[in-house]
Amino acid sequence: MKIRDIKYVYFDLDGTFLSSNKTPLKSTLAILDQLKSKGIKCSIATGRTFYFAQKEINLIKPTLPIISCNSSLIYDSIEDKIIYFNAINKTTTKNIFNILIENNAVFFIYTTKEVFIYKNPKTNPDSKWINWFLETINSFEKKELIKFEFITSPIDFKIENHDVVKFLVIYSEMTNSQTKTIKELVNKLNNVYIVHSQKDVFDIMPIGSTKGEGLKILDKKGIIDLNHTLVFGDADNDIDMFLKSKWSVAMDNANEEVKKNANFITSDNDNDGIFLFFKKIMYQ
Repeated sequence: MKIRDIKYVYFDLDGTFLSSNKTPLKSTLAILDQLKSKGIKCSIATGRTFYFAQKEINLIKPTLPIISCNSSLIYDSIEDKIIYFNAINKTTTKNIFNILIENNAVFFIYTTKEVFIYKNPKTNPDSKWINWFLETINSFEKKELIKFEFITSPIDFKIENHDVVKFLVIYSEMTNSQTKTIKELVNKLNNVYIVHSQKDVFDIMPIGSTKGEGLKILDKKGIIDLNHTLVFGDADNDIDMFLKSKWSVAMDNANEEVKKNANFITSDNDNDGIFLFFKKIMYQ
């Protein structure tokens, strides 16, 4: 692979483009500028919703649509519009909601417009993930703020009135028994699948929504050409993206299954992994 063969680059965010402290390294931003100066279009493919990545979007200034929420939401930041979304059907959405409530799960619901958050105040009086979420929101600038609210009365909440693109379940704040039961019940449902995108959590996604499918959608629209696309990632939800693109790079902090499915492996996200990879091929 030579740099002149690459026309499009997609980066996963957490664990890849971002270091462990959730900010990009200076070397990563420097190489991003070099890629753009060569006419290479760049963007992100993330498990987050685009509206929960506004800070990163404003920093990266993507020149391609953003594959967000594992492709159940594809967003054009230049035109400021959603160009594709794939919501979980209403019946399945209601079933998942009931399963999570009945098993006292700590979870987030991502819709096309906002985030809903639930924890049982009796069984989960405190949540590190929710605290982190609130701290993160409080650090946002006004233009980066997102709409969110807590579900205080599950019985009264009309989940079927929303276009849900992802449930995020915080299994690290539940017992192993709770997690096992939830996964077994969700796996019996049609139209959804479970994937691990970060440590301590798993996503419940609509079938057909993977980062790889997002790339295929953009390829069919003529926005990218998969034969000239390079992708970077570190988690299980990046594997399908690896399989669909021409070239793929796993960070050294990725697990062995992710690395096994990549064409190349670079250093980790805290030690200039992206910079070092491009340094090797930039002048070939």
